[in-house]
Amino acid sequence: MSLFQNTSGRSGEDIATEIIAHLLSSWEEYIPFQRLFYYRIFKKPLSSAQIKAQITTQPSFEKGRPDLVILSAEDLIVIETKLGSYLSGDDQLIRYCDVFEEKKILEKWFSFVDISSIKNHYLGLLAPSKTIELSIKKSSILCRQNHSKEFEDWCVDKNVQFIPLPWEEIVLDIDMNDTLQKELSLFISTFLNQELMEEEMEILENNLVPKAITKMINVVYDIREYLLSEGFKAGRIGQSYQYYGFTITLSGIELWFGYSLTTWADLKAPVILQAKKEWIHKSKSELLQNLNDLGFTKNEDLELALPFHIEKIDRWKNDIIELLNSLNH
Repeated sequence: MSLFQNTSGRSGEDIATEIIAHLLSSWEEYIPFQRLFYYRIFKKPLSSAQIKAQITTQPSFEKGRPDLVILSAEDLIVIETKLGSYLSGDDQLIRYCDVFEEKKILEKWFSFVDISSIKNHYLGLLAPSKTIELSIKKSSILCRQNHSKEFEDWCVDKNVQFIPLPWEEIVLDIDMNDTLQKELSLFISTFLNQELMEEEMEILENNLVPKAITKMINVVYDIREYLLSEGFKAGRIGQSYQYYGFTITLSGIELWFGYSLTTWADLKAPVILQAKKEWIHKSKSELLQNLNDLGFTKNEDLELALPFHIEKIDRWKNDIIELLNSLNH
């Protein structure tokens, strides 16, 4: 069955699983990716052909349906994939440790392999780092309650080696010159960029955050009103969830001042004063030099930007007045 038939109607993590399985199933293609992937498991840069890998996805066992099972001459690798969700129960990894003992079902899925020759058992969790960390923590709580041991120690007792496989590291192994691998990288990165880290959740749960952002936006609004009262030409407020600000028209140049979400992290400042070459209508070289002298820096997205740092918010009004007056002369 083709890759695209396998992914039809599947969820995000199922699609990712099928693509990984496809990359690992070929004995002639994707060798560099395979070597890097198996090195994380065997500590040796092996290819699927070298280990004679037999691969199946989502086989049913008594204890569940792991996403990916890889069988070689002496090794059995069971991998659970997570992308936009957590484990199916805190005991999912614990249950999957029992899959290695379900010999009859393994013989059903791998009928041409001698199951009795398997010596090494690997349980992998292919997931974002945060999900792996939480999964180990939850699994260890259950293992301490039932077996008085941490999860990874309990795995050793079961002759199972637990292998964390963080998506953040797997995408680094991808060959971006290969179309399929590049699309997988973009697909995974979309999910990773949406996942909130624990520190980020703590920040967003703080009720001071929306209050502080509201106050900051009010300062931007007040600066516009002040500029108008001082005779400057300030445009109407434009806003979306990504920005809140207005244009300022001087003799020979237009600027934009306001809050910019998309550049906050890069510039380490939530509010900016922006300029572009196309907004300069006369004495372009002179004005560009003036902007440079005033501290404007080149930015890939904005072209020219001057960050207004939050710790100096009390000076924003005076600073922008001084700057505009210097550009007007």
